[in-house]
Amino acid sequence: MNSSTNPNLYITLQQMIGRMVVVHTAGKSQRGVLRALLPDYMVIEDAQMPIFIRLNELVGVVLEGESKTSCR
Repeated sequence: MNSSTNPNLYITLQQMIGRMVVVHTAGKSQRGVLRALLPDYMVIEDAQMPIFIRLNELVGVVLEGESKTSCR
């Protein structure tokens, strides 16, 4: 895990692997299935295309259809 990554965020994201999420960054939102979580980035899949998002760019992550958001 990257030293700048919040350990609680990382643990929460690990529990979301395989589920549909909406990922919010400062620039935009992406929707897809969380496929992988690596030390510096996460991989979500939308229409069988991987999308790589750096963890330090996250503003928030929400499970599709739920209102609770996980932020750093």
